[in-house]
Amino acid sequence: MIEALLLVPLFTALLCGLARSERTIYVLSAAGSTVTALVAFPCCYQAFSGPPLHRGPWYLDPLSALFVLVIVVITLLVSVYSVQYLQHDRREGEVNVKDLRYYHVLLHLFALCMLLVVVVDSLGLMWIAVEGTTLISAFLVGFYKKGEAIEASWKYL
Repeated sequence: MIEALLLVPLFTALLCGLARSERTIYVLSAAGSTVTALVAFPCCYQAFSGPPLHRGPWYLDPLSALFVLVIVVITLLVSVYSVQYLQHDRREGEVNVKDLRYYHVLLHLFALCMLLVVVVDSLGLMWIAVEGTTLISAFLVGFYKKGEAIEASWKYL
């Protein structure tokens, strides 16, 4: 079940990267975030109501389940809100379809890395996931490719 929780954002990022139309990107992103949340709720319920889930490299206890819920709900809200926000930027000519694809791929990879941080049972893998969130955040900060955004992105690293 934890594997599905991690695979959904990965496949959503891949599908958003392959999508060609603005509408398809938005639908895939929102649908992927929704499915991730729907997969997370039973996993978290199981972690809250019984012993921690521990299978292979994955570990989900009540505290990490709480973090999973926060991550998936915020990702869902961001995914839905960013549609209107980016549509405005698209009308203003600040972003194009390629930029939209880039943003939604990064959004779901960021969610994947955050989920990895809280469900992995290895300090080494956790460190790699934390570094992944750092790198992806830097690219998201520089999304608009303006001087100030690029400078902030470099400072972030």
